[in-house]
Amino acid sequence: MKSKRRYHSPAREQAAEETKASIRRSARQLFVDQGYVPTTMKQIASGATVAERTLYLAYPTKAALLDDLIARAIRGDDVARSARPLPDFTDDQRSVSAGEMIRSYVEATSSLYARAGALLVIGEQAAAADPELKTFADRGAGDTLRYIRTLTSRLADLGQLRAGLTSQDAADIVYALSHFTTHHLLTTRRRWSHRRYRTWLASTLVDAISADGATADDPIHRPEP
Repeated sequence: MKSKRRYHSPAREQAAEETKASIRRSARQLFVDQGYVPTTMKQIASGATVAERTLYLAYPTKAALLDDLIARAIRGDDVARSARPLPDFTDDQRSVSAGEMIRSYVEATSSLYARAGALLVIGEQAAAADPELKTFADRGAGDTLRYIRTLTSRLADLGQLRAGLTSQDAADIVYALSHFTTHHLLTTRRRWSHRRYRTWLASTLVDAISADGATADDPIHRPEP
């Protein structure tokens, strides 16, 4: 007995993608304007001019919708310009200085925050009220730390970390200083330009973790007793 051939309709698939894009635009606007918790799936469906059933077929939960919004913003899927890819620090970088690697990291992450920072902050704030969203946020934090560790491990391998600083301690410092909440605080609350933020972060990280930074006698880098 022949199995039924699966029906493939490019037009139908295109329509489905356009519907999901409309849902994402509605959700993003509502999440930014009124917050994650007060926003209802009914409001999102209304803003996208789709039935609630259609919304739930595309995104079974509000957390799944925000998670997809964040993932797409990080990748740059829904922006006209191409997203700056995160640099790969696992390659041989012996001809590149610590400062150059750190500035490369800062340029890529600041570009990412310009696209996704507002949504990342919303997800962080809402995680306490939504267990599913907390799972997504914890996963994202773990992925970020592992990525930063590729940078600090490479610096350690090349002897370009500050004396007495382990790659894990350096990763923790980079994670804290370059966290998206700090970017949000400075660029949104304090109205720094993205250029000023990048300049500050690059110089701060170089001073904090690289062998060319401030002296290892700084109190912040002394080992705990």
